[in-house]
Amino acid sequence: LSKQLRHRKPNREAICSFSDQIAEDLRKNHLGRDFLPNDKFHCYVKKERVIEILIAANLEADRSLIQFVMSDAHCLFLILALMSHGSSQWVSQLKALKDHRFTNRSLPVTFQRHATGQDTAWIWKRSPASSDYTSSQDPFYIQDWSRNEISLFNLYQWTFMAPVFGDGQPFRFKFERGMVLPYVALADSAESKGFFGEVFKVSIHAAHIKTPKLLKYEDGSVAIALKKAKEDRELLEYFDKEAENLQNLRSYKSNHLIKPIAAYQQGEDRCLLFPWAEGGNLAQYWSRKPGPSLPDNERKWVFGQLTGLFGALDELHESNCRHGDLKPENILLFIDADNNQTLQIADMGLSTFHESQAATRIRKAQKLHTLTPPGTSRYEPPETDKDRDKTHAHETRSRAYDIWSMGCVVLELLIWLAQGFGEMEKFRRETAYFWERAKGKGRGKRYRVGSLTRSRIKTLYAILPVQPAWRELLWLVETRLLVVNVSDNWPISSSDHRETARGAYRKMAEIQRKYYPVITHAQDELAPSHYYAHGGVNPSLPSHENNLAEFDGLVGIERKATDDLEPKPGRFVAEGSDHEVKARFQEHPSNLNDSWVSLDDNTFASKVFDEINWDQSRPLFTGTKIFCATCSTASSQALFPSPFKPSNAQLHCDLCGILLEALKRVFDEIPEVVKLRQTCTTVGVEGGPDLLSIYVKPGPSGDADPTRQSDGANPGFELEHNGALQYVDFDRLPKTFQDAITVTRGLGIDYIWIDTLCIIQGDKDDWENESTKMEEVFSAAYCTISAAAAKSSLDGFLSDRSPRSSVHLRVKGSPDLYVCPYMDKFHQDVELAEINRRGWVLQERALSRRSLYFTSNQVYWECGYGISSKAAFLGDANFPQSALEHYKDGRQLLIQDLYERYSSLAFTKLSDRAVAILGLQTRLARELDTQAAHGSFEIYFGRSILWKRHQPEDMTAIEQSSLRVPTWSWFSKSGRIQYMSLEFNKIEWMTRDFESPFARHPMLSGASYFSNRDEDHNILRGLARRVDVSEDQTSPQIVFDRENELTAEDLLVVVIGRDKEEEEGVDAKAHVLVICKSSRSDSRNVRYERVGVASLPGKQVSKEGVMVDIW
Repeated sequence: LSKQLRHRKPNREAICSFSDQIAEDLRKNHLGRDFLPNDKFHCYVKKERVIEILIAANLEADRSLIQFVMSDAHCLFLILALMSHGSSQWVSQLKALKDHRFTNRSLPVTFQRHATGQDTAWIWKRSPASSDYTSSQDPFYIQDWSRNEISLFNLYQWTFMAPVFGDGQPFRFKFERGMVLPYVALADSAESKGFFGEVFKVSIHAAHIKTPKLLKYEDGSVAIALKKAKEDRELLEYFDKEAENLQNLRSYKSNHLIKPIAAYQQGEDRCLLFPWAEGGNLAQYWSRKPGPSLPDNERKWVFGQLTGLFGALDELHESNCRHGDLKPENILLFIDADNNQTLQIADMGLSTFHESQAATRIRKAQKLHTLTPPGTSRYEPPETDKDRDKTHAHETRSRAYDIWSMGCVVLELLIWLAQGFGEMEKFRRETAYFWERAKGKGRGKRYRVGSLTRSRIKTLYAILPVQPAWRELLWLVETRLLVVNVSDNWPISSSDHRETARGAYRKMAEIQRKYYPVITHAQDELAPSHYYAHGGVNPSLPSHENNLAEFDGLVGIERKATDDLEPKPGRFVAEGSDHEVKARFQEHPSNLNDSWVSLDDNTFASKVFDEINWDQSRPLFTGTKIFCATCSTASSQALFPSPFKPSNAQLHCDLCGILLEALKRVFDEIPEVVKLRQTCTTVGVEGGPDLLSIYVKPGPSGDADPTRQSDGANPGFELEHNGALQYVDFDRLPKTFQDAITVTRGLGIDYIWIDTLCIIQGDKDDWENESTKMEEVFSAAYCTISAAAAKSSLDGFLSDRSPRSSVHLRVKGSPDLYVCPYMDKFHQDVELAEINRRGWVLQERALSRRSLYFTSNQVYWECGYGISSKAAFLGDANFPQSALEHYKDGRQLLIQDLYERYSSLAFTKLSDRAVAILGLQTRLARELDTQAAHGSFEIYFGRSILWKRHQPEDMTAIEQSSLRVPTWSWFSKSGRIQYMSLEFNKIEWMTRDFESPFARHPMLSGASYFSNRDEDHNILRGLARRVDVSEDQTSPQIVFDRENELTAEDLLVVVIGRDKEEEEGVDAKAHVLVICKSSRSDSRNVRYERVGVASLPGKQVSKEGVMVDIW
């Protein structure tokens, strides 16, 4: 700085006051060192405050210097301000720092004397530890700084560099010794110790942890677990391995796998950060709970959590990973901010990830040995004993190792549940392993399940017969998990070999559906976050964990929320001293919410009973019904008093009994008082769910037209395809197909479309031709049959159901009444059915004129008339008429909502993503009188290409078979999308900057665009401009489709829209498509591809550009 500038008199009082305010907001960490919390920076780097301090320092507050401070140098600004005190102020150094290209990225810096040896000259240069900074930067020669100023800068620079961990942040860090970690408290002693290191409980400042739903303490801090590796050089490679494994875990979907927060090295310290397990581990949970007297809702929770753990293991194994040390101590109980409790598999330090599909047999053949030490010996399978004498200490081990370990854990759980913690501890003391060596002649070691283990299993069978779910679980442990023989060729198994994780998970899910079918994951997302006033456990079942079909929110699609929709209740909990019922409801955050309403149609019901004879279909009653004095005098208008006191209910009374059973299904703890409501057809909780259905015996009616009947004479059915069979042998068809044909015949319809039969299997051309015509198929169909109850084509959906309990009432002055448990659960039975997780099903439901849903509980009928809510769009027989009427002024929102939901659905074959929506796209394009291709609509083209990924995982390119899908279309990538939030009427579309394919090809719309051999049909032409974004700004400012591996120099942008300037002097944002040169480019044909989107300040986008082709 010039002497003239330095000798001006700045406003030191203003700067010192600013410095004092910063100092007041500093927090001390666990070592007593100061740091500025991350949520305080914005208080001091506001534009008006920056301008005030720059002027006070006699600096010209020009726009470039203000932008420099706010975007690139806010830490330097605060350091120099904090250093300023008394007669000294150093903020004026900012101009020189800007000129020498010093920014926050230059920190931390070191000082050294100038080579001339002058005492007053120092070189301020970037620290060697920050050598990843590649920008050209010369040393900055400063004068007149004493050792005091240099010491202050060295001290204060760390004050503003405290790291932030969690979502959106890097996973691995390497910190200098001077880094101030934002821990406000750290336990003096380790909570636990292991072979690799110690685990400490740490309180971190809430502004420095971005992991959602972690518990906060009263002081605002958040508890996390810090695992510190032992200072042993031989263990360093294991730390790096664990960090690598944990980083892989962040992309896993299961809620039952621990999600690590970060890994870092600081000096010799190597540390891992995790959420803190407030509930301890599974063994500690057992020690606190009396297993044999565990309440029903908590037993339900335990079973659901076990199912989730098997699902998590399945996901691990599917990605070729083995845990290697499963035991109760490595299964942790997490309690989040909403009091939801979840068991999670933790301690992944022994995990091994192999190359995809590398079965144990292959790895043995290639002599690829396991690189991790064995786990806790008690839970080791017998094959580890075989390997102890092998040359290699860590012989190849398969994922079956984990299955045995889980079998051991579940057996211990069953002992605790049936006999208590004391018996479980006794069993632990008696057994070193769950197996033993078998006596016998011959070479080699032979093994069997241990005699004490077998004896304990036999005892459990005698104790558990009254609890069928747990008895079936014990059978699974005995016959499929604790099995000595192991298949070398994973994932193939048989009844003679130990089960795979996938097989075990499916069996667990099957038992769960059978005995605990109350709440599923997607319902739980709609239901309230339950709070149990008496310390109970949330009984929600775990998420359905399917690697192909898991996604957040509802399966299928939800409709646009409207004011007249009633909220959907979850389970109810009695709260407060007066035990009054307080129901909590929660709307799903999506813009589309499903509302399915049953409409009473007594005319139709009367005709049906006239046809099939009421006496043959009415409930059969055996014995005499018993009623208490109150129920004996019940009227048809009020079957029960309200408020109703369950304690007054008579257990011998059939009507009281059916109500109590219904209350148990919706309450975790039945309150002392329940306010009931009654309509003509239902009894329910006031402000809450329906409990019972009321039916009236049909009265006399006139003649009814007979329904159409099939003559049943045709043994097969015809297929219209030249060269195909004239009929198919009915008995050779899968059960689901047989049932569909039976229903079709019963409706008197001659033809049925089953895609597997009507599209030639293995004929690529026929599939591409027919799959693009699905809009015609579903629109023209008389009815669509949905086999919601079937898991596959082999299961069928016409099966005998358990009879529905009911009570027959004879009431004076009224026809006979029949009271039954309420069972209309369309959301649970249909929306959450396995079939509705598939991407193809979305357009099937939207395009169908009417649908029959065969579920495990009952049959549902959906048609345009049966949808009473204006928002229930998918059931509209003339879709999208009601939807377009509802969206009138924002029809693009309908498209966005549909496509965002569709992008989250699952496909067995990912390339189907571009095809399974074509029918819906064609219908929408026709109704909107526009063209549509590749998920974009001509009239909304700008908005429709400004999509971004809506997930932390990368959107990876889909390998297309023969379809031509451009990179600017989300059809070309896997994963869930979200459209950029751009306000209507406030965006100026820069149509001169880009040319859509529709502008060049007026007949582009329709299915033919996929098969068009002219690649020009897919090209988006755009004016590519340079963008002024530094390396450290790319990730915060740009949403990349996948993790960015590009430098800022590689990136260009095409401006699709700009904010309309409403305020003078405000830099309008540009909404851009981010592109880079494609690897498919050559010297003659330069191609570009989309890599992301961004909303950037207009001044960061160059005014000049060149037209390019985006493929």
